[in-house]
Amino acid sequence: LANKDQLMRRYENMEFSSKLSRMTDKIKSGVPDISLPDISGDTVALSSLNDKMILLSFWSATNDQSVERNLKLKKLYKKYHNKGFEIYQVSLDKDKERWKTGVRFDELPWVSVHASNGPNAYAARLYNVKSLPADYLIKNGQTLVGKNPGISELRRQLSTTLE
Repeated sequence: LANKDQLMRRYENMEFSSKLSRMTDKIKSGVPDISLPDISGDTVALSSLNDKMILLSFWSATNDQSVERNLKLKKLYKKYHNKGFEIYQVSLDKDKERWKTGVRFDELPWVSVHASNGPNAYAARLYNVKSLPADYLIKNGQTLVGKNPGISELRRQLSTTLE
């Protein structure tokens, strides 16, 4: 009976180890991953982006500072997108239609996803978002290199890394 118990424990440990290994294989980056629906309803994971520099941006179409920042980000995006810069923007709008209207009206060219629980969304809590806009600059999908960088700091980081 002791041998049977030992075999069962060994099997359980191997199974746990195997599950743990499969889970860690799925972790692509050193930053928390999020997966949310885009404007077409397709789920897009932050970890699916293979760009050199990613700006994870939290915003709301009803927040004036967010909209103003987006207009400035469009210029940087146009200049650096083909060099390896991507924006993964998470809307914290409670009204999904308001978010879609904002994306279309401002012609936002980057990945735009929606967190359905608004400011209380898991993604916002995961990144400790306290106010909008909130941005996180991620290098090579793994390293957080800046939090809430100003436009001039973002431009400097992009020009240093991508040019």
